[in-house]
Amino acid sequence: MGCMVVSPPIYNSMAVRKIILSIIWLGFTAYTIWLAPLDQPDTLPLVGKLLTFQYGQLNAIIPTIFWLMGVWPMIYGCLMFADGRMQNLRAWPYFIGANFTGVICLLPYLILRKPNQEFDGQKDKWLDFFDRRSTGIFLLLATISLLLYAVIAGNWQDYIYQFKTVYFVHLISLDFCLMCLNFR
Repeated sequence: MGCMVVSPPIYNSMAVRKIILSIIWLGFTAYTIWLAPLDQPDTLPLVGKLLTFQYGQLNAIIPTIFWLMGVWPMIYGCLMFADGRMQNLRAWPYFIGANFTGVICLLPYLILRKPNQEFDGQKDKWLDFFDRRSTGIFLLLATISLLLYAVIAGNWQDYIYQFKTVYFVHLISLDFCLMCLNFR
């Protein structure tokens, strides 16, 4: 009888997870660059309105998704910075990039990181901030508030129309969905 070497299930599942995340990253990046480029005439005026809080002319769902795309990197940051201390790569560049490009910068970190269940070392002020219960509660309340704003004040038919016709709305919506799907 021969001896069969079997990898522990965690390594198989991690390899599958990394392959799936790589496919998602490649697909979304290619889609963003070639099929839904942001160099459209309507992108900069819309982003300008979002950054300067000129929401009067905007469907409430659009600023909600935009600001949730700022909340999501913070949620990931709560996990990344403790984990990043034990990795060969630093979490900061991926966190900062995720605030501007969403999953395009976040997924490479998730793909390249090694499984880690332990933290070793002292917490600095940033890690202490991200590890606080109050930070988690604030992010939860911000998320609930934004979602309530979208549900109460949003126009879903208009959002669906913009999702189909405005590349920026389309991409931040897909990015939001990918951020949610990759969280586990």
